[in-house]
Amino acid sequence: MRLTWETVVLPLTQDVGEALQDYILNGRPKTNDNHIFVRLNAPYIAFKSAVTVGEIFYECCKAAGLNHGKRFHTLRRSLGTSMVNAGTPVTTVAQVLGHNEIDSTKKYIAVDSEHLKLCALPFDKIAPKGGRSR
Repeated sequence: MRLTWETVVLPLTQDVGEALQDYILNGRPKTNDNHIFVRLNAPYIAFKSAVTVGEIFYECCKAAGLNHGKRFHTLRRSLGTSMVNAGTPVTTVAQVLGHNEIDSTKKYIAVDSEHLKLCALPFDKIAPKGGRSR
């Protein structure tokens, strides 16, 4: 199933807004670059690729003494799983994660054991192969 895209506007929580404000006012290097997030080392320009964010995440995990074998994708997977477990429609999860195909998002349904239980069939009418039901 191919998804059609519309702009998704997500709420900015207060804590994220405050962290963003603190970064802009106190942490962001002085630069004429109009991107919000820029390199911390000169030249103070936008990141060249999305991979850079993953590298920053890796270095932060390492510095914090966390399992730095984890990658930035771990955060995306955690978000997708949490959204599905909270009952968010899979199409919305796909949009938030930027998936073009709904098949890319289906793996998050598989880890939602609580909702999968609702799909389970009873075993009382299933007979073993070559045997009889009880």
